Amino acid sequence: MMGGELRRLSLAGLLTVTDSEAYLAGALAHFGLIQVPAYAIANHLAEGRLREVLAHARPPLLPLALVHPYQRKVPPRVRVFMAWLVVLLGRHFGAASPAQEVQSP
Repeated sequence: MMGGELRRLSLAGLLTVTDSEAYLAGALAHFGLIQVPAYAIANHLAEGRLREVLAHARPPLLPLALVHPYQRKVPPRVRVFMAWLVVLLGRHFGAASPAQEVQSP
């Protein structure tokens, strides 16, 4: 995001990987920039192995959904679990928009 506008830039790369561990290993080996969720590299940032650049150009947050089989009445234990998960994830990922329950027609 730059100036409220999402911009995409394709760059020629020297390293192609097929999993997130190799992606992170490339960054730790100084092969270039990576774009990953902050929680995935928090310890590397805190310990100085990686540092954030382009903080002013962070991408928009991705949504997260909790999905369960449709039932007219959701069992109390499922509701308690869902409420607990919202609090837990809020602590780790920051507060987002309020949870919304989507009902099937």
